[in-house]
Amino acid sequence: MSWIPDSILHALYGTAPPHRTKPMQVLAVGISRSATESLREALHILGLEHTHHGFDTILPPYDLEEIYRLLRRKYTPGNLKLTRRISILILNTRSDLDAWYASMEATMGYFDRNPVDWDWVKSWFCAELFWVRQCMCRTLMPTFFKGSFARNGKEVYKEHVQMVRTLMKERGEEGRLLEWSVEDGWGPLCEFLGKDVPEGLEFPSGNPPQAWAERIARTTEVYHIRALRNMAIFGAGVVGVIGVVVALAGGYV
Repeated sequence: MSWIPDSILHALYGTAPPHRTKPMQVLAVGISRSATESLREALHILGLEHTHHGFDTILPPYDLEEIYRLLRRKYTPGNLKLTRRISILILNTRSDLDAWYASMEATMGYFDRNPVDWDWVKSWFCAELFWVRQCMCRTLMPTFFKGSFARNGKEVYKEHVQMVRTLMKERGEEGRLLEWSVEDGWGPLCEFLGKDVPEGLEFPSGNPPQAWAERIARTTEVYHIRALRNMAIFGAGVVGVIGVVVALAGGYV
């Protein structure tokens, strides 16, 4: 889809992204399925709102069109420059790489496969579904995972972790990086952020694949309904045009 000008995509599927109202304070740069939801909830409890999470790419307030353009910039050689001091970073990781891979395959793996199915058809009739497909299936997953998560997922995971470490070291900002896993709990996270450990509060639980799928289905239902409605309108329009053409053609027989 990169061959279609952005102006045409915006005209067909344009959305109005939300605007940031608070300065960025923390970047959590771990790959999806590395306790990102647990960390998000923990940061909320500690008073850091709003945290942008993978769910924000498909749940309201919705900004996937803007994310798509940022990804295009990121993956254009020589087009990504770091011109300001990096916010403090949390590199959230999974200690069990095989478990991470299995979790990704059971969730994000759908976007890696990008099947031409009923959802694919509906994506052309709803802006939100279009940008989910455009961003996740056609841009992020194939580019980040070098063409295939199934083949390259584990290697890319290791490369990403090392890249973050190297970047902060080269900038002399190792002290602004926290490597953290969910097993570490509140202690290291609160110390790094200068926050008190919440008393009597367990660290937020995870986001297992089944719960992930159910939440996606539940919260995107309105998009699918809108797509079906637009498909019906489009189909009725096509039938109407054909009817007019047939009628006019009949007049000349």
